[in-house]
Amino acid sequence: MGAFYYIERANMATKKTRTATKAPETKPESIPQNSTKFKQKLFIGSYLENSSNISKACKEVGIDRKTYYNWMEDQNFADAFKEAEEEFFDSLENVFLDKVKQGDTACCIFAMKTKLKKRGYTEKEDTRDAKETLEFEVTN
Repeated sequence: MGAFYYIERANMATKKTRTATKAPETKPESIPQNSTKFKQKLFIGSYLENSSNISKACKEVGIDRKTYYNWMEDQNFADAFKEAEEEFFDSLENVFLDKVKQGDTACCIFAMKTKLKKRGYTEKEDTRDAKETLEFEVTN
């Protein structure tokens, strides 16, 4: 995939939750290709395309993981990354919910155990051994 594809992917991810008080997004053409900001946008786009895999995104952009962790200290990058990550989680959740609607047994069971826990859909483990008997003496 080309660099501008990843930048557009990153721009789409970060535009969804942007408020009116934030500055408008920079166009890809206006970011110098050798700049950190350019590589950060590439990274976010690559991250989304690689199913939220940081190692693959780092390799594709040509940075090491330490650089990614250093970038996370920059609040602007961290915010953009968090928005992109939320987009990925939303899309993952949509796929999951579609599977539940289709009646996928494993997904339905998982949904019931996690989302309907308060209604009693949990696994209860019997900790008593079948052969074990409890003996006790009642005294007055």
